[in-house]
Amino acid sequence: MCVLKNRQSFVTSIGITALNGLLIDRRRGTLAPGVILYLMQEKGLAAADITTLLYKQSGLFGV
Repeated sequence: MCVLKNRQSFVTSIGITALNGLLIDRRRGTLAPGVILYLMQEKGLAAADITTLLYKQSGLFGV
């Protein structure tokens, strides 16, 4: 989501990366940080695997 002021972006629902904010097509919205640790420690996923999961295999697609 984006708030416009004088036709320019003023405030958005996205944080420092596109992973924060609202759930959309294939990108996950806000996520508890502990989920990353769980995926690494308990499921043995590497950082590259988690990146793919969060940016391309989550969101509405994952639901």
